[in-house]
Amino acid sequence: MPSELRHQILSYLDAPDLKNAKCVSSKWLQICTYPTLWKSLYFQDDYSIAPGPMLEFERRIAIMQERIDEMFANSLDADLPYLYNAFCHALNVGSIPSGTSPYRHRQQLRSLFSKIASIQLGQEFYRSASFLSESDGSIQVVVDWHYIYLHRSLLEKNWRSGSCVPILIDGAPDRYPGSREVIYCVVFDHNTLAAGSRDCLIRVWDMPSLNYRGGLCAHEGSVLCLQLDSKRDLLISGSSDATIKVWDLRTGAVIQQMWHMDSVLGLHFDGLNLVSCSKDTTARIWRWSDGSDVSSIDESAELDDEVPYPKFVSVRVLTGHRAPVNCVHFMDGIVATASADRTVRIWNFDTGAIIRTVQSHNRGISSVQLTPNYIITGSSDHVMKIIDRTTGSEVRALVCHTGLVRSIDTHHSLLVSGGYDQTIKVCDVKSGELLHQLPDYHSSK
Repeated sequence: MPSELRHQILSYLDAPDLKNAKCVSSKWLQICTYPTLWKSLYFQDDYSIAPGPMLEFERRIAIMQERIDEMFANSLDADLPYLYNAFCHALNVGSIPSGTSPYRHRQQLRSLFSKIASIQLGQEFYRSASFLSESDGSIQVVVDWHYIYLHRSLLEKNWRSGSCVPILIDGAPDRYPGSREVIYCVVFDHNTLAAGSRDCLIRVWDMPSLNYRGGLCAHEGSVLCLQLDSKRDLLISGSSDATIKVWDLRTGAVIQQMWHMDSVLGLHFDGLNLVSCSKDTTARIWRWSDGSDVSSIDESAELDDEVPYPKFVSVRVLTGHRAPVNCVHFMDGIVATASADRTVRIWNFDTGAIIRTVQSHNRGISSVQLTPNYIITGSSDHVMKIIDRTTGSEVRALVCHTGLVRSIDTHHSLLVSGGYDQTIKVCDVKSGELLHQLPDYHSSK
């Protein structure tokens, strides 16, 4: 679809209008399901994608495209599987078979394509792929943004309506028979779920099946924070034993250990960078290094020369807080640290220089999250604050918890928070409205 036509359609029609326009005719059905049109709508509505799975999906599509191209180059090959022969023949017919409507013919093609895609792309990806017929009779395998948009909007609707089904994840043995210890932190992606506990153990599950994989045991204190790096099969943990440990998930071994002077209370990992914060009142910036960028390493850092590269190296230490730093988050070249000294400090990621100190709570701050426009905080005063990232001024206060707000996260314009009042709240960041709460899923703070 030419970009000019796509822009014209988008200037007049939104997603509900396009859904209705599909019913006008077979031509409009083809126009209104064109992938690039829905891709534009997807990002226009500020929906995001998970980069890792999308890259893997596109890689598999490229492999499938090569196979399809090969199929057409050898369309008379009797050894081709039946599905390929049927699909190739259906696309190459000079006209639609007698008695078959254009709509019915296209549905038959889609059915054949779906069966081939399920083999080539795998069960987790094939429904999100589609095809475009080219003028020479061949096809182009593409991401089906129409399908992705519809399911993403359904997910958004579920978030806003509170439609969810809780699943109890268990099956992990107690470290000490007859004891159930506090879970302080969880982290997950499409492959792995891990939980850190007061009994010093990290328990790991397979995310798709929720089957228990086993425990990681090396900390000598409670595991307080976790981060996951599935690209390198790494899990990063912080503990009250003042250590940060880097685990190889394939072997379950600790491959590196870093230190703070006191309990490690928070971690945030993204790409090659890791930021940690501690009860020792500092935050530290670490970088995953292959040893070629030693000039950027903090000169005062005590490097463990026994650990081979690649490894995390200390880049700088952020000092200035007067009490434990409870939480840390970074994005777009800035770092936000939240402290029991009732302040949030904003730092330049590259230089470590302090940009701004924000004091908007009357008690210690236990959680912080950055968004493109805001700094969002949760405190032991039971209040969440939305703060303008540019000016540092308070935009609004959200008073919906009746206990310390221990964790917060954002999902587009939604704010999800968990508190010591045993509830999970979902609020709208822009309006401050409490959309719904998920009560009674936990029996403790």
